Amino acid sequence: MLNDVHTLENMKLIRNYCRNFMLLIVVLVCCFVSSCTIKEPATPDKSIVQIGSGQSWRAVQCGQKERWYLLYVPTAYDNSTPFPLVFNFHGSRSNPIAQLNYSDFKSVAEKKGFMAVFPFGEYNRNLGLNSWNTADDSDGVDDVEFVRIIIDDLSKTFSIDSKRIYATGFSGGARMVSKLACELDGILAAVAPVAGIQFPAICQAFRAVPIIAFHGKQDAVNTYVHSSDSRAYWNAGVEDALSGWVEKFECNQYPRTEKMSDTVTKIVWEKCRNGAAINFYRIDDGGHTWPGSSIVLTQPWSGITNKDIIASELILEFFKAQPLP
Repeated sequence: MLNDVHTLENMKLIRNYCRNFMLLIVVLVCCFVSSCTIKEPATPDKSIVQIGSGQSWRAVQCGQKERWYLLYVPTAYDNSTPFPLVFNFHGSRSNPIAQLNYSDFKSVAEKKGFMAVFPFGEYNRNLGLNSWNTADDSDGVDDVEFVRIIIDDLSKTFSIDSKRIYATGFSGGARMVSKLACELDGILAAVAPVAGIQFPAICQAFRAVPIIAFHGKQDAVNTYVHSSDSRAYWNAGVEDALSGWVEKFECNQYPRTEKMSDTVTKIVWEKCRNGAAINFYRIDDGGHTWPGSSIVLTQPWSGITNKDIIASELILEFFKAQPLP
């Protein structure tokens, strides 16, 4: 009988946990409209939205609904000192918490001293994609405006260094970062697409944005070489995309190469416009993964996670040397 009572109580606890979890998910599953304005964080649940160091959710208003992003503030944050801010965009079908863990940005933020923001993708959520509107679908959300609003929102509460705002992302998030390099070239000091660099069909960037990129030659999702088997959104192979950036930013056409390991080659195009550079890490055995991640993906499409380099460390080192003029 005692066991039955314990079982009944456990079932009640499980039901309550599931109900609360589903309520949070309902809140997070938000809008498909694009006219964004700042919404002051206001909720009775202080564990979801909070001010200060640590991990918290924040919301901005999108039309009549909300969009959310996850914020991580390092313990070293001091409101009297402007802090660098790094956007980190999750891949399609993923979410901010998964991306925080996959890229290990919590420990890196603590070590390197920067704030990290993880926007929640809303595009094609009805299909379960949780992705980004990189193709300028007029019926989709305006993710570029979403980024602007997040910056405005954070600047009201935190001391943000406007010359050190950066963006990185994985897969679909990397395609979003590629788009932002064209549209926010006066705001983002540098970008870092991982497993998803593209060169947008329309790129009106005036300033050359420094780029550090990573891609595996064995990537089965965003194929290194474009072919008839490539996914519909994947418009060009990696080397073609890089060529687009090199031409757009008027970089030296003859890159220098450095062998980082038996499987990793660093390729650098220098002397781009306004002193920028493009650093590319080609990973011969790499799959559709984040290099150096402690989380090894096991999906059939993921392939090998290369451990010769740690992408997150290299990204932050690159960002540190690339403030806006």
